[in-house]
Amino acid sequence: MKSAEIQSREVPPAAAHSRLPQSYLVIVAVGLAAALAISLGSLAGALVFLVALCAIPLMTRPFLTLNVLIAFSAFDAINTLIPSAVYTVTATKLVGYLMALSLLLHMAVHRTLPRLDAPMILIAALLVLITASAWNAENLELLVTDALRLLQLTILFIAVRQLCTTAKQQRTIAITIVASLSIGAVIALVEGIQAVDRISGVSQNAAILAADLFVGLAMAVALLLTTRRKGVRVLLAACVVLIGLVLSMTETRAAFLALLPAGIFAALVSRRFNGLLAILTVVLMGAFVALGGMNERLAEAAAASDNSTRGHLRTLYAGVKMVEEHPLLGVGLGNFRMHYLRLTNDPLGLPKTAHNTYLSFAAELGLGGLILWSGLVLVSIVALFRAARVARLRDELGHVAWHSALVFALVGTAIMAVFHTLHFSKYLWLLMALAANAKASIPPPAEKDSSARG
Repeated sequence: MKSAEIQSREVPPAAAHSRLPQSYLVIVAVGLAAALAISLGSLAGALVFLVALCAIPLMTRPFLTLNVLIAFSAFDAINTLIPSAVYTVTATKLVGYLMALSLLLHMAVHRTLPRLDAPMILIAALLVLITASAWNAENLELLVTDALRLLQLTILFIAVRQLCTTAKQQRTIAITIVASLSIGAVIALVEGIQAVDRISGVSQNAAILAADLFVGLAMAVALLLTTRRKGVRVLLAACVVLIGLVLSMTETRAAFLALLPAGIFAALVSRRFNGLLAILTVVLMGAFVALGGMNERLAEAAAASDNSTRGHLRTLYAGVKMVEEHPLLGVGLGNFRMHYLRLTNDPLGLPKTAHNTYLSFAAELGLGGLILWSGLVLVSIVALFRAARVARLRDELGHVAWHSALVFALVGTAIMAVFHTLHFSKYLWLLMALAANAKASIPPPAEKDSSARG
């Protein structure tokens, strides 16, 4: 009996194996932090040591680190630590490094590898094509800069697929997105009250802010439709109103044009009419017209009488010419701006990016880049339709609402990407990763029945 008690107190070999790397990592991290503190000395050393200690829990908790990264993404434009033309260091990137280390530890402990399916094959092929495009690149620094950004987004994609596999984890991700973007919306709202120009808040510009808020709006609505607690519903309704209001104040034509198609796709996924969503779409489109002056902006676009529209036409012309000159490998990732002025008569004389995600891939990576990127977006949308079908068959209405929200956000962002460069958007890559996991996160019928009996 005594030996049995001793045996029961012993740590199972698997548990000991899973805890050993974490303990080892903590010891190494504390040692490195102490070494840096001693070498730097004074206040800087103390700060480094404190930051390193705070980072240790993130390295040993990958899902927590992922949520911190997503929260930081809402303020990416204002958390720059070391500016650089080649590689700017931001707080978001530092958290991303911690997440990469934490993810590697998680995968080593659980002995897992990234799932090699259609999305991963397309991303891998895209990375290979980026490397090949260096053959035509005039500026390798620009290529390396954009390649590193896409590589980091690939790591984010893998992290979401590995760490966010259940409905509860997906809901946590949605809460993080809504909370952080609501704070960003408040900042932008204050800016909009005080300023006359288009608001950008803590984003790089108004278009990026609109794309982020589009995702935040979808997540807030999904949480609202799947929450029963009255107090939480009131809070989420306030977030929906706030995000929708600021979205309309961005005066972004692309967001306005994306609303109706995104709503139609969401309805096709859910296979049911939702009066609340229909009213929300109509009200939001009305807010764009009333607060964003959308009638005037669309009229200017039709007549090409504003600088923004003329700029889009110039970049479109330049991009088509680049595709004609280099249809196979393009001009090199990030090198659109190196050829823009050669192909246009821009009066400002400033190099520009494509302001069109699909045109950017076609011009910089050739037709293969356009096919691979478009295929990645299309595969993600199809995955959500398939997952929603499975959820309907299993009577999982909460999952159907979640899939509808993801389709709304993904289709809306994909349409906005026709008018803006959004392939570096962390939220877009997060959406595609969640779409890839959508079907796997639905509980099987047997599990559902057993949980109901319990």
